[in-house]
Parts: sequence; structure tokens; C-alpha cells
Amino acid sequence: MSFFLHNLCRQRAVCRAVCRAALVPLLAGVVALLTGCGSAARTASAPVKTADGAEAMETCVLTADEQARYDALFFEAIRYKERGDNAEAYELLRTALAIDPTAPEALFEMGQILVTYAAYGDTATYQRGLDCMRQAALRDSFHTDISEQLAACYARSGAYDRAIDIYRHLTAHRPKPAMLIKMAGIQEQATDYTGAIASIEQYEALQGRDENTSLVKFRLYSRMNDYSRAYAAIEDLYTENPDNLAYRVLLGDLYMQNGCKEMALAVYHDVLAVQPDNAEAQLSLAEYYRHEGPDSLYHVALRRVVHNDIIGTADKANALLRLAQRQPETAADSTLFMQLCAYALAKRQTEPDIAIVYFAYLKASGADDMRLARAGEKVLEADPEDDATRLQTLLTYYHHERYHEVVRLCRDGCLYSPDDIVYPHLLSITYTMLDSLDAAEAVLAEATGRLSDDDDPDVASEMLCNYADLIHKKGRREEAYALYDRALEYNPDNVLCLNNYAYFLSQDGLHLDRAAEMSMRTIEAEPGNAVYLDTYAWILYLKKDYAGARKYIDMALHDLPETAENATIFGHAGDIYYRCSQRQEALKQWVKALSLTTDAKERRELQRKVRTRRP
Repeated sequence: MSFFLHNLCRQRAVCRAVCRAALVPLLAGVVALLTGCGSAARTASAPVKTADGAEAMETCVLTADEQARYDALFFEAIRYKERGDNAEAYELLRTALAIDPTAPEALFEMGQILVTYAAYGDTATYQRGLDCMRQAALRDSFHTDISEQLAACYARSGAYDRAIDIYRHLTAHRPKPAMLIKMAGIQEQATDYTGAIASIEQYEALQGRDENTSLVKFRLYSRMNDYSRAYAAIEDLYTENPDNLAYRVLLGDLYMQNGCKEMALAVYHDVLAVQPDNAEAQLSLAEYYRHEGPDSLYHVALRRVVHNDIIGTADKANALLRLAQRQPETAADSTLFMQLCAYALAKRQTEPDIAIVYFAYLKASGADDMRLARAGEKVLEADPEDDATRLQTLLTYYHHERYHEVVRLCRDGCLYSPDDIVYPHLLSITYTMLDSLDAAEAVLAEATGRLSDDDDPDVASEMLCNYADLIHKKGRREEAYALYDRALEYNPDNVLCLNNYAYFLSQDGLHLDRAAEMSMRTIEAEPGNAVYLDTYAWILYLKKDYAGARKYIDMALHDLPETAENATIFGHAGDIYYRCSQRQEALKQWVKALSLTTDAKERRELQRKVRTRRP
């Protein structure tokens, strides 16, 4: 509920009492906002000066009927805004402001909508929103919330001076501690460190000094390079909180920053003498030795950091990263890095920081694929939503034919990223490699059933093509052809789909002209691809264009390796040569194909051809 609704009636009674004789035009932004909306004659007061020197008008006089219509529109706008319908709320507020262009509550709500929903780079709309909120702040005498939200908008847009002026006006007579803290924060953003310290001291005068304000003053003095006062702030903190050794470590860090290295070292040793496992002191001491040496002491200090269960993963990872980045890196540094990572990663990872540093180090140092994959598994252990690492890791396993690991990672990917079709696509391919065709079909049926226009068209097309290949292999031709058509809708230039579709049509003796057209497109895309050349040659053979078939099979056979994968091409060559009256060459190709093929059905057919010396 808008905070205006609580005191709207009381605000109206006071605001209406101060109206005067003539309406003065509003700011240009508000006028532009209300362009096209009619407005009855009004009366208004003379201008009044505001905190930032601007002039503003007091509230207009409305008739009872106008007041009722305005109130109904305003309350309806708030209802829509609270339901999240800002477009309708905007229109209702626009109509309400046509009745009373000076109503602070409507100006404020309108300003919030414009500022919040201005498109990126739409500075005009954003400025109109600020103008509306500024007018609301100038006219409202009961709510400082409006002014504070306006100040926050100014600060977000970088207009720090305006934001600070508002807070100075708000705190001039009745300073509130929370406002002083906010003003100090904006002054620090504006690099007005002196002003920020003055605001903090004004806060302390009201509330008394506490740890937080002392730390803020320490930070501000440090940024001002006023180290004597920064030292004093930390000394005061430690004196008032002698059990909090973190403040002593802060003092040591300040000494270190300013070149007082021996004094810093003494502070760290003092803290560790009292509390040997103090995390802050161990981290600072390791950083000290990283710069000052010797390496042996740095290594000892770093071991203590990584072995300290109190120190968080992020701090440990940062310390390891700095060790990895030392220039030039020594063999001892590298050995220590690997030892410390092994120690840290032996435990179950709940945060990915150390695993990420380790993974990046291995990648930069050219580690072998499987070592990288194991490091990737550690990253995923802590951050199972890291898709980039999962994909890299499962592809490494795939290239090394570790298909069961690929299946596991793909299944995880389907769970953590259910809308990403890459995982079911890779999972179906892997199941096919494992000869688990029913499992592959189940994955493809589910995944292709929920494809949409938002999915990557290339991946969607490949997945549908794979599904079609599988279905055709199972003898369901019509289903397969429908899937090929869907695949080509997603990507009309999918050459693998065009080739397979054309080849299966030719095998089934269907639509040979369409098959030839699709096959020719694959050759135009990849003119040296022997498989695509063989497909086109075979389609021409079935069309009884033996001379054309001979031309393309010769191109396919050029430098073709004699492998099992190419046995079918050599077999096709034998049939084509036979029809071109090259009987001896045909027999030679059939014998070669027979020596290469591993398919039992194809072997029987080739044996028949060799025995009978005819197709």
C-alpha cells in the first residue's frame, strides 16, 4: 500500500488551505507528460522558495466533483500499481494529473513509474520521472520519504550534489541518524570525504560512537591519505574493544600500506602470539611475506592459511591465486600450489572458488585433458549450475570415449538446466554410441516434443535429424521423413540432414528428383566431401544416369582411405562401374568393399556380387 494513503485526508486539508489566485505553468517535463489531457480552470498560490533554490507552486483548488473524480482515479491507479500493472496505473495517474497537476501523491507515484521503467538510455523519460518526484517533494510538507527517494534517484544517476543538497535540507533542523548515514554514503560516492566525515561525526553526536562508524572514519581517512587520523581511529577501536584482534590486524595492514613494514610485522606477530589461528592475521602475514620474502616463510605462512578451517574458501582461493600469479613463477611455487590445491580439494567442496583457481591454473599451464576434466568435476561439485565447465568437461570425456561419464554429466545438465536442449542432444548421441537405441529414442522423443522457436535452430535441427536417422533405422520411414522436414524448417542449410534425407529417399526408391536436389546442395556446400559425392552418385545411378554417376563416384574415390566406414562407397563404385561396362574395375571395388565391411548383411550381398560378378 502506498504510504500516501495513510494521511491523504489530513494532507488534503492542509494543502488546500494555502491555495491562491492564479495557476502558474508546471515544469516542462510535467507539461509534456500531460499533453493532450484537458484541465478545468484552477487557482493556485504564489511561488515559494525550496531548499535547492527552485520555485514550486502550492496545491490547486478543486471543486467537490473534481476532488471526487481525482480521488477515485488516484486510488484506482494505486490498486493497479500494487497488482503490477504499471501501464494501466500510468494512464490513470495521467488522467488524475489532468484534474490536479500539482497533487504531490500522484506526481510521486508517476515519477516512480517513469524512473523505474525508463528504458536503458532513455534519459528523457528518466528525467521526466525525476521532475515529477521533485515537484512532489517541493509540495509535500508531511513526508520526508519522497525527498529521500528523490535523493536516491539523483545518486543513482550520478547527480550527487543534488542528492546531498536534499539531505542537508532534511537534516538541517531535525537531523535523523539514518539520514545522516545515508548522506555520508552519498558523500563518499562523490569523493567528498571531508563532508562524509562531518556527517558521521554529526551522527556520533546523536547516537554515540560505535564500531561501524569508527571503521567508516578509518576508511575515509585512509582514502584522504590522512594516516595519522586513520591510525587514531583504529587505535580507539582497539582500545575500546581489546578482545577484537581484527582491529589490531587492521592497524598492521595500515602500517603495511604506508611502508611501515617492520611495525606491520610486529603487529601480526603480536596477534598470532595471542591467537595462533587468527584468520585475518594469517592472511595478512602471508601477504607480507609474498612481498617481502623470503620464499620459505611465504610458503609456510600460505600453508597455515590453506590448512586453517576458520578461513573462508574465498580468502584461501585468493591467496592461492596470488601464489599462481607470481612472476616469475618458481618450481617451488608451482609444487606448493599443486600440493595446497590437492589438500583443499580432497575435502567436499561447498564453494567453487578454489576449484575454479585450480582449473584455470591447469588450463593455463597446458595440463592434459583428463586432468582438466577431473578439476572440472571439482568445480561442478561445488557449483552444479556451472554450465560452461560441465560442457567443457563432458566434451573432454566424449573425445576420450568415456561415454558413461558423458551420460552422467548430460543427465545432471538436464536437471540443472532443463530448458537447454544441448544436454538431451548430447545425451542422445552418447546413448547411440553405446548402442542404447531405445534410451536415445526416449530422450529424443521428449526433447523434440518441447522444441520452440526460442531454441537454438542449429541444435534443434541436428537433434531432429538424429531422431529421424534413428527412427528410419527402426523401419518407421514416414515418421523419419516428417522429422527430416522439421529439421530443415529449423535450419534449411543443415547439410548432414540434407544428405541423410536424400540417401534414405534413394534407398527407399522415393522422390528421386527431390533427393537429387537436396544432395546437390550438400556438394555445393562441401565439394570435397566423399560421403556427399557418393550419395549424389548413387541417386544418379538409381535414375539410370550412369555416366553422371561415374563422374561423381570417381570424385568420391579420389584419395579415399580404405577403412570400414568407406566400405559402402567402394561397393557403390563397383555397381556404377559395372553399369558403365568396366567389369574388372567393378569386381576390384566389390572385393575391396568386402575386405573392409563389418556389416553382416552387407558382407553377404558383396559375396554374392563377387561370386556372380554382377550387381
